[in-house]
Amino acid sequence: MKKLFAKVLALVLVMCMVLPYSAMAATTYYVEVSVADDQGHQIKGQSSKYGSKNSLLAAEVVGIISDKYDALATTFAGSGLRGVVDAGLDAFRDGGEAWSAYVDTYYDSVTDAFKDVLKDRESTFKDLTLAHKNTVTWQDPASGVNYTVSVTLRSYKTGSDQAGNQGQHEIIIKPTTPSTPATPETPVTPETPETPAKPAAPGGSASSSHKNANYKEEVTVDVVPDAGSVVNRVIVRDEKGNQIPTKAIDNNTYTFDMPDGDVTVETTFVKAPADAEETGVAQMLKTEEKVAYMQGRDAKTFEPTESVNRAEVATMFYRLLKDTDVASGEIKEFADVKENAWYADAVNTLAALGIIKGMSDTEFAPTTAITRAQFVAICARFAQAQMKGQEFIDVPDNHWAKDYISTAAAFGWINGVTDNEFAPDRPITRAEAAAVVNRVLGRVADRGYIDSLNEQRYDDVHNLNWAWYEINEASMGELSR
Repeated sequence: MKKLFAKVLALVLVMCMVLPYSAMAATTYYVEVSVADDQGHQIKGQSSKYGSKNSLLAAEVVGIISDKYDALATTFAGSGLRGVVDAGLDAFRDGGEAWSAYVDTYYDSVTDAFKDVLKDRESTFKDLTLAHKNTVTWQDPASGVNYTVSVTLRSYKTGSDQAGNQGQHEIIIKPTTPSTPATPETPVTPETPETPAKPAAPGGSASSSHKNANYKEEVTVDVVPDAGSVVNRVIVRDEKGNQIPTKAIDNNTYTFDMPDGDVTVETTFVKAPADAEETGVAQMLKTEEKVAYMQGRDAKTFEPTESVNRAEVATMFYRLLKDTDVASGEIKEFADVKENAWYADAVNTLAALGIIKGMSDTEFAPTTAITRAQFVAICARFAQAQMKGQEFIDVPDNHWAKDYISTAAAFGWINGVTDNEFAPDRPITRAEAAAVVNRVLGRVADRGYIDSLNEQRYDDVHNLNWAWYEINEASMGELSR
């Protein structure tokens, strides 16, 4: 019997030696908890990285809060939060009904589904969506300060998929440029001289769920834009400069799988576009509903770097018009726009509305590539006011599109090709056109939803493309015309 046991043990040891490391790897789970107020104070903690999907959620959250008790008392000294924490610890000790009543009493839920999960002491990690930030809030009635408790489920991969890839690698968050106060944007009137406006400097901050991570371990990047800013891109690069794919959980939360080496994370921001109701765009264009105003050049390709011709631009905005009825006497006819042309209704209608102009009194030039200045001018004609925004060194005061470009910059619709150049005479690309029109409409792509589809709509637009979300948003919805 002892010999048999020895043989079995020897066999197990041999198997352990020859099995690849992937057979010994396992995915475990833990939760991150943060407590923050609207004054900029925050405390973070996390449970053991070796939990399972069956770990009890409330118990882990209470354990983290208990562990951070002294830090909470110091950071939020003088506030009513300590009393809330004490009541929570007592309620958890007193049992399920007391805990459920405590959560109901103290927290106004931002996400009702999560509040129901948190109230139940039997809820487990499997009741949460991985990497999704769940939040509940409480307002101190004495001070009016708002507090937010965030709970996020994370995964952790033990071991490694292959020999030689043991150990952890560093996640380096590149610093972002903080925003600077924007020059107040005032309407342009004949009595008001045009003075250069200082551009707002969009910015924000980013943090990662790990300082170091194992090969193929999932890392989460949380982004906090400054007021008036929105996330543009979250770019992760390996040691060789290659870009690593990210996946959006929501517009401010992104995940990626750690490569076999250090990574650098860079987050860029742009100015948040003005509300379409405030700019007046919503009076003429459909901004509340999803309308697919751009499609691929064929079923499989979008051609994001190609130019857009004038007929295509007219058709894009024609699809977005709330009302296409114009009096027949107002129709502007161009000699090069045939009555049966696929773009004729779009060109004639927008010309009658004064939105588009011909290249001359009789010619529209439908197949000519539209320039960045011409495209922005069309967008600005939908607005009900002119504004002063960023000025560009290649758009002098006597440029025909100066006011249009300034207005578009003030509304957060456009960016330059550099910090101070706009390239007004360069043809606009199809990707750029999608990005600008989304901002004009106030259509902010739901990045988490787009990435959750796991679908590449066009063969030539992958998720590393800078306009991935913009192009998907422009193609989303019903094609009405």
